[in-house]
Formats: sequence, C-alpha cells, structure tokens
Amino acid sequence: MRFRALLYLAATLFFYPLSARADLIGDNIHVYENNPMQATTKDLGSIFAPGSGSNALLGFVTYEVTGDQISLLFNVPKSFYLESRSFTFVDTSKDPWMDLVSMDAQSTPLFGQDGSVNQPRPPIITFDTSSVTFTFGDVVIPPGSKEIFDLDFRDPVSATPEPASLLLVGSAVLGVLGMGRRRFFAR
Repeated sequence: MRFRALLYLAATLFFYPLSARADLIGDNIHVYENNPMQATTKDLGSIFAPGSGSNALLGFVTYEVTGDQISLLFNVPKSFYLESRSFTFVDTSKDPWMDLVSMDAQSTPLFGQDGSVNQPRPPIITFDTSSVTFTFGDVVIPPGSKEIFDLDFRDPVSATPEPASLLLVGSAVLGVLGMGRRRFFAR
C-alpha cells in the first residue's frame, strides 16, 4: 500500500513540470489607455483571458487577449489619423513571465500621415515580465486594421534543469525503496 502511494507521488512530481504551460489563459488582464498629448491615463477595466473587450472611450478599438496573443482591431469606416496613443496590458496574476513580444506577420502595416508606403511605422513595443505596452504615434489607421502581437513566455516553475530534477527524484525513489526492502527483509 505504501509503495503505491510513493509511486503516485513520484509520478506526480515527474509529470507536473511537463504539464505546466506558461500563457495568459485564466489570468486577469487589466487594460489601460494612455494619451500623452492630453497627459491622461484611462482605466479600461479587466478581462479574463481568453477574452475580449472594447474601448468605449475611443469608440473604435476592440482588443482580444488569447493565451499567447494580443490583438487590437481598429473599427474605423475610413482612414483615421492617430496622433499618439498607447495601450498597456497588465497581467495581475504575475505567474507567466513574458520573455519576448513581437508583431505577427498578419498585422496590417501602418504608415505615417503622408501615406508613404516606403516609411512604415510599426508600434513601439515595451514590456516587462507581467505587462506590455503598445505605443502608436503619428500613424494613419486604415479601415479594418488589425494589429496582432505574439507573446512568448518562460516558465518560472521549472527553474531546476530537467535532468537534475529527474536524477533527484529518481535517487529519492530508489532510497525509499531501499529502506522499505531493508525493513521487509529484516523481519
């Protein structure tokens, strides 16, 4: 009976790090909009990932958060000049650590006010382990523009290298089995 319990414990300790996945699913994401021209920051509320919300203050921005992507959809009927605006997404659970944020290839290219195709102006991306900010400055937003940002995470749970943790768990299991064998044959 004890052997079965020890076997379940060893299996749980071995498979838990393999099943853990770092992403935003199930996390509470708080969204802010910053307008540096007016020196204002507006709280747009919280959503649970996966989820979506809209910016009722601007009236034309819809955002969506999935496990490893944040999408901003600009619902404008015609091209719109966006002077300067930034959106910040903060993961309040702080369990996944963002390691890299990049723009997806399917994003709509944005250009400066003169409309020159030769001068694309992608948003400026700044991030730390639990928040990411996308800053749009002096760009023309075409109708139906969708900006998709890919998020990569590193898992803070598995700080121990996998071969070393397997060796540690394996040696503990062998030690427990050896002690049980010695007690069993000592009778």
